[in-house]
Amino acid sequence: LLGVVVLLLVIMIIMRRKMSQLMSGVGARVTAVMEGVRKTLVGGGKRGKPLATLRITDGPPAMIGQELKIYTEVVKLGRDPQRADMTFYTPDVNSSISGLHARIERVNGAWRIVAVSQSGSETFIEDIAISFNEPYPLQSGQTVRLGYLAQQPIVFTFSTIGDVESVRKTAIETD
Repeated sequence: LLGVVVLLLVIMIIMRRKMSQLMSGVGARVTAVMEGVRKTLVGGGKRGKPLATLRITDGPPAMIGQELKIYTEVVKLGRDPQRADMTFYTPDVNSSISGLHARIERVNGAWRIVAVSQSGSETFIEDIAISFNEPYPLQSGQTVRLGYLAQQPIVFTFSTIGDVESVRKTAIETD
């Protein structure tokens, strides 16, 4: 009987260690997910301020002229709300924008765009197609087009917030 009790204690100690190791791994993943949710809801900047904007110049008529704000270091663009953070058409619309078309990300303070469309529909910077899955530097003021002109694309001007604010100040000062 003493042997069974000792064996049960050893098994409980081993199981406790395994559970704490498992929980620490799960805890790290949960923390990472929670941080992602916090960044999405509160914003990527320290005070929840937007980091950049997309001013829509062509696409769905209701969106033209809108300024979409980017609050996180990474934003996925497309038309499938299950796969993209910002969507421009619904999945049932005949558009050349893929469900997940491109990703805009800020790495070490510099912005870049990555074309990730699996359908082969291209991404253009200043009307020049960029390579798939290759990060391409994205500068404030550049025009980006997702998809083809003949098949309901989305066209926007990318701006970092500092540049947007300086343009607004200049416009106010010159009025």
